[in-house]
Amino acid sequence: MAKIEAQLLQSLKEKPGGSRNLIVRVTGDVDARSDALEKRGIKVRRRLSLTKSVAIRCSSEDALKLRRLTWVKRIEPDGIMRALGK
Repeated sequence: MAKIEAQLLQSLKEKPGGSRNLIVRVTGDVDARSDALEKRGIKVRRRLSLTKSVAIRCSSEDALKLRRLTWVKRIEPDGIMRALGK
């Protein structure tokens, strides 16, 4: 099962109908995994091949289902990244 922070997991369970922006780290080919996500009705926002990740938008309920896929390594919230404390 994919790794997910306890706080994010709790938030997904509390609001299953809510829409989320997430980063999904995958194994295998990023393009193939992105296609598989799209076939599940999940909006792929970006393919991040350098980090073997896919930026998605989906319901909390769909995010919880993704945890069971063997090729999903980690699910994280997608947010603003800051470098060097700026």
